Amino acid sequence: PPPAPTAVPQPLPTAVPSPLPNPAPTKVPIPAPTQLPIPAPTSQPIPAPTSQPIPVPTQVPIPVPTQVPIPVPTQVPIPVPTKLPIPTPTPQPSPIPTPRPNPVPTQVPIPTPTPQPSPVPTPLPTTPAPTSVPTSSPTPVPSPIPTASPTPLPTTSFQPTSVPTAMPTSLPTLLPSLSVMPTQRCGAGQYLSLDLGACEDCQPGKYFPDDFHTNTTCPSCKPGTYAESKAATECDTCSFGRYASNYTSSACAFCPAGTFNADLATDASQHDSVQDCSDCPAGTLSSASRASCGNCDGGTEPNSDQTACETCELGYYSPSGVECVGCDEGFETGNATGATTCTACDAGKYSLGLAEHCVQCQRGTWSPSRASTCESCDPGKFQNNSGSSTCTVCGTGKFQNESGATSCEACGQGRFQGATGQEACSDCNGGTYAGHGSSTCSDCAAGTSSVGQAASCTKCPRGYFSDSGADSW
Repeated sequence: PPPAPTAVPQPLPTAVPSPLPNPAPTKVPIPAPTQLPIPAPTSQPIPAPTSQPIPVPTQVPIPVPTQVPIPVPTQVPIPVPTKLPIPTPTPQPSPIPTPRPNPVPTQVPIPTPTPQPSPVPTPLPTTPAPTSVPTSSPTPVPSPIPTASPTPLPTTSFQPTSVPTAMPTSLPTLLPSLSVMPTQRCGAGQYLSLDLGACEDCQPGKYFPDDFHTNTTCPSCKPGTYAESKAATECDTCSFGRYASNYTSSACAFCPAGTFNADLATDASQHDSVQDCSDCPAGTLSSASRASCGNCDGGTEPNSDQTACETCELGYYSPSGVECVGCDEGFETGNATGATTCTACDAGKYSLGLAEHCVQCQRGTWSPSRASTCESCDPGKFQNNSGSSTCTVCGTGKFQNESGATSCEACGQGRFQGATGQEACSDCNGGTYAGHGSSTCSDCAAGTSSVGQAASCTKCPRGYFSDSGADSW
């Protein structure tokens, strides 16, 4: 039991209580020890005892205990754990002793602290009595007794502690830490990946121009531009014959067949839509680069959608590759397909148009050059050969009264034809005669006569006579 209070209260307790009684006698006898230790008297009345000891306020306010003990080591370990966690110790001991009872009574009474330190050396403090439950193994509830070294098991803090710990907490807290702020600096063509905590190359279609930055994204290439590979520092404008209508393009598309774009990558706005590709003029075709339009080769022409060249069909020709034109009547292409020219038919030949070759005129017909058909020979004329450019007139003693004849007919007996190209023969008069195919009629000799259209003259009967050319006796 503690001794009677002295005239001057002890201002500061010593770090280690003395186990020996004070040799100086006190005026007030020491009462017999009780089962419960009597706390030191204070300037304030002692409140009624409660189930939990009431602490005396100190000069340094005691913080509200938290669920997680603050792992700050103290200079003097507390031997006995209490039900409530120990508040954060202060650099200096509290000048006012607390009314908390000493849980372990000692056999030697504790002397009243004196203003002066005891001249008698004190032994080392005794080892506290062991508790029924060992404290060496970690329990689900952390021990409230701070140790000289921080606890090896990490604790999860749902609220940030007011006092920094000696070792960093291995588990992340719910509140963001300032340590997650990016400190990595990326180069041009890169971005800072928050997932990896490192710099990554910009993907195709994106870029970043600046160096030594902390941007977490790469901007996308705008329409009309593209970035073909990773780590691009800028986007290039689409070249001639190409366009890019979307953001984040890694390549530019060709203009459709039959269109072109002649801009040489000078303005991205002229390559940001397929509408920037202009239609090729009629009869022309897009070049392979779509930078211009041109003609097909001779003997070919652009197809209907101007996407390819097609060979001219039979009877058609194309001298410059613009268009296949049909060969007119009286002309020939001279080739089965892919003709570059169309040639006029020679005389004695003809064509009805779209002809590979001209056709010879048949016998009894003729044609001039560039003829679309053959003409039949007129009456009085004939043509015995094919492919003729003219007809032959019938000679004397002959005639032809039909068109398209291949020959002339000779005049019959008693008939004649003295002119050429005649359609008929004439009858001989009386007193004359004519043989087959005669061109003239001959007079009958004296003593003979004919009555007309005679093939020969008849002699006069006996007793009669006649002059030459007589038609009677």
